[in-house]
Amino acid sequence: QKAVILTTTLPDGTVTVPYSAALTADGDTPITWSIETGALPDGLTLNTSSGLIAGTPTAEGVFHFTVKATNSTGDDTKALSITITEDVGVVETLRATSLQVYPNPTTGQLRIKNEELREGSVVEVYNVVGQLMMQAPLNPPEGGKLLPSFGGVGGGLIIDVSSLANGIYFLKIGEKVVRFVKE
Repeated sequence: QKAVILTTTLPDGTVTVPYSAALTADGDTPITWSIETGALPDGLTLNTSSGLIAGTPTAEGVFHFTVKATNSTGDDTKALSITITEDVGVVETLRATSLQVYPNPTTGQLRIKNEELREGSVVEVYNVVGQLMMQAPLNPPEGGKLLPSFGGVGGGLIIDVSSLANGIYFLKIGEKVVRFVKE
């Protein structure tokens, strides 16, 4: 009996998350699988004897291709696609913990590092009882230029906290909060 592909759709995948989906066909065995046209998502491969598409996707996008199943009595082709998306949950988790300040403790100037810093972002400083002590837009240091990246990704900005009394404070930008000590 001629090879007839039964698979009609393939599951979506996520960048950096292992992927596995099996192509299925009826017909005399053995059946050999191949990609006739197009290409699988980057990072995925097709096992030509089992029909298993597996690997870890490395790029997002919609990937269109045509698979071919061949046996001793004939072949069949089927147009399929796999959509690969970025793993937003992981990205958000990383960004949620990316707000850093130094030196901590500080005596006056506090450098702020965050991958999402934008000129004009508003910084708020609260004391330990939740009172807003300071609110101002972030200003670029040294003649209006962002600091070069330090400690990895992203640049930094400086705020002056020298007018605050010595103690523990919380710096907030958007939804991100970090504790610092003024000495």
